[in-house]
Amino acid sequence: MNPYLIVYFSRSGYTRRVAEAIAAGCAADIEELRPLRDYQGIGGYLRAALDTLRLRTPELQPLTHDPSAYQLVLVGTPVWAGHVPAPVYSFLSHHGAQCRRLAAFCTMGGSGGDKVLDKIAELAGKPLAGRLVLTDRDIEAGKLQSQAPAYTRELSEHVALAPLP
Repeated sequence: MNPYLIVYFSRSGYTRRVAEAIAAGCAADIEELRPLRDYQGIGGYLRAALDTLRLRTPELQPLTHDPSAYQLVLVGTPVWAGHVPAPVYSFLSHHGAQCRRLAAFCTMGGSGGDKVLDKIAELAGKPLAGRLVLTDRDIEAGKLQSQAPAYTRELSEHVALAPLP
């Protein structure tokens, strides 16, 4: 069985691109977090903002992968106004404790990435085995091609060296 599962939420596609690049680098299983209520369009954008600011845990489509079956779960998220988006908050609220180990990556238009990664660790109740922060500008400039493989190597070394909890 593959030791890695990537779960991610992406509204604009930037986080999806990073998730797919990392998955390709370590042959990870990958799962997109999809809220039952769509966040597309202007109405979806407003609903997403309210859900995030009010710390709502929207219902997600059922997962096809069991996070507890993996040695390492990587959580991918955009940064929304310095916050963890509601679908990621929902995943962590329901599945964070099931993850043996956790790593995270985020994409952002501006700032707040480290704060969001710290919040992910707090919500899951465990330290992150790896962290990656990319701006949308970095992704557009091609930095993903160099940073994703380095992140993947860091994670594989961590999994190989650390005993399972």
